[in-house]
Order: sequence, then structure tokens, then C-alpha cells
Amino acid sequence: MKKLATKSVWLLLSVVLASLFGYSFHFLASRALGPAAYGYYTVLMALMIAFLRPLEAISPLVARTLIENPTANRQFLLRDFASLALLTGTILGAVQFIFLLFWTPPKGPSELAVFFISGLTILVWACLYFYRGVLQSRYQDNPLLYNRPSELLGRLLSGVLLFILGKGVLPAILSGLVGAVAAVIQGFFYTGTELNLTYKIDRAIIAEYAKILLITLPGGLFISLDMIIAGKIFSPFNCGQYAIVNMIGKGILLYALAASPLVYPRLVKHRVSKKGAYYLGLGYLFAGLVFFAAFIFFAFYGEETIGLLFGRSYTPAAGYLPIYIIVMFPLCLNYGVINLKAATGGWSEGIFLWVLLAGYTVVLLSSPADFFDYFTRIGIFQSLTATAGWLFGAVKTRHTRR
Repeated sequence: MKKLATKSVWLLLSVVLASLFGYSFHFLASRALGPAAYGYYTVLMALMIAFLRPLEAISPLVARTLIENPTANRQFLLRDFASLALLTGTILGAVQFIFLLFWTPPKGPSELAVFFISGLTILVWACLYFYRGVLQSRYQDNPLLYNRPSELLGRLLSGVLLFILGKGVLPAILSGLVGAVAAVIQGFFYTGTELNLTYKIDRAIIAEYAKILLITLPGGLFISLDMIIAGKIFSPFNCGQYAIVNMIGKGILLYALAASPLVYPRLVKHRVSKKGAYYLGLGYLFAGLVFFAAFIFFAFYGEETIGLLFGRSYTPAAGYLPIYIIVMFPLCLNYGVINLKAATGGWSEGIFLWVLLAGYTVVLLSSPADFFDYFTRIGIFQSLTATAGWLFGAVKTRHTRR
């Protein structure tokens, strides 16, 4: 009991430190870059974060396989998973680079370097989640718990130095790469596992991860898509205001989803059933309380809080933030459905999510450059698709039972 309490304290400390270092970097970057450049940086980060969800899935896959196969040749398994991480990171990093070339054509060598570094960071993240999976499989809890804060602290400290030495978005993107590399080095130090390569990865591992990728990639894009498209629709200054609204709103969303690690395994066990709905309902109740408290706070103290943390040039964002918090709640409900699909689904669920994502993209791209119209589209679409997701699951369950 004492050991569990100690680990709980370390877990809480890890979350607090990661939040502190992460938000401190954004306080620094928003002031150093100004609204227009910070909006551009946030669009780049939104696309990178969209790829985080499938990369995060590498860790539990590595840990579960190593734990469930204690008699297997560990060296071969580690080699297969290291190769999978490098292959996935290379592909997603290349997709990021190529997409940016068409989405926001570079205006010079500096922006081209930014695109390249953002793609390289995704590759490093893939390696990082491989090492975190190895740490999980060995029950090395302490190194695992402070690996994330270490990454964000590395980004913050290098960001301070790089913003002094240079200007523009390049220092901000480069500091993220520095933090990720530092965390990978730490993972290697504690595991002693090299990134050995093989061109013959076990087909079962590839098949399982392909199904995970099919479901988790649209899930990540659902979270980031509105920020990515905002860079296309709004002026640079307004995009910077939207970046602040987006960061605070998505931060609230992440805190509201804090119960996911407790709900997710129960969804795997009970699937689309009364008990599954009960546990998902508990998660929604917690999320609703978080959103309600955040709405009240920012409705009364939004302008003062934003001005204090990010600078007075971002205070116009305070007028939009309470509305954005409201439209984030349907996204939270929809994300619960996405978690259910990830926990219980297969190929059909993955295809269903890609169809929804395509519709969401069309709806947002057709929006005029008006915050309220954009927010309305997000809220209505997420509400409708959450309902559609439940209906899809219910129909499939009845069909399966027959």
C-alpha cells in the first residue's frame, strides 16, 4: 500500500512538472514570436501532435508483447519493434514534410528547414515511444515517469537559449527536437537497448499495428484538425489569437480526458454494452465537471489570465475562449466514442473514422473567416458524429449478437 501511494505521488508530480514545463515554453514562445508567427508555429505543432496518437500506441504494444511473451527471444522482439518505430517515424515524418510543402509553401530556406526539422522530430518521437514501451515492460516506473517532464524541460531550456540566439519559428521547432533527443538518450541509458534494424519484421506485429494506425491516426487528426485548417482560413494575426484559444481549450480537453486510463481498459473488457456505457458515462461526468469549472473561470477572468501569461497582444482571444470551451465539450464526447472504437474496433471502425474525418475536413474548409461560424461548425459536427458513432456501434453489436 505504501509503495502504491509513493508511486501515485510520483505520477502526480510527473503530470504537474510536464504541465509546468510545457506551458512555460508556450508562455515564452508566444511572447518571443508575436501573434502571427506564434499562430504559424501552432499550426505546425498541431499537425505534429496529430501523429502523436499513433506513435503513442507503440509503447503499449511493445510493453504488452514483451510481458506476454517472457520465453520468446527478447532480442528479436526488440529488433522488430525498433524497426517498426523507425519505419513508422520515417513514413509519418515524410508525410509531414510533404504535406507542409503543399499546405504552406515555404518562402525561403529557413521555412524549408522548419519543415525538415518537424518531420525529423516525428522520427525521434517514434524512437522515444519505443523506449517508453521497453521501460513499461521492465516496470521501470521512475525513469518512465520523469521521461516526459525531462523532454519538456529540455525543450524549455533549449528554447530560452535558441530564442536569444535567433528569431522566427525555427528556434521554437528546433527546441522541440532537442527535448525529444534528450529524452531518447535518457531512454537508451536506462534500457541499454540499441535501435537495431531488420527488414523482416514479424507479420503479426505489422498487422496489429496497421489496425491500430488505421484507428488512431484519424483520432489524432480529429483533435488537431481545427487548428491546422485555421492557418488556412484566418489572417496571421487572427490565427495567433486562435492558437491561444486552441491551446487553452485543448488543454482543458486533455484534463477532462484524464480519466481515460481508468475507463479505457474497462471499455476493452465490456465493449458496447450496458456496463461499457456505464463506465463511459462516468468518464463523461468527470469531463463535464472539468469543462463547467473552466467555462466559469475563463468567462470571468479570461482577459486577465491571457494577458498575464501570454501578453497583452493576445487579450482579444479572451472574448472567444468561453465559446470555444463550449464547442470543445462535444469534441470530448466524440473522443470518448473514438476511444471506444480504438478499444473494441477493427478495420470497419477505422474506415468509419476516416469517413467522419473527411466530412469534418470539408465542413471546416468551407467556413468563412469568422470565429463564431467556425466554432458553430465544430460544435454541430462533433455532436452529430458522436451520436452517429454510438448508433454505428449499437447496430454492429446487434448484428454480431444475431
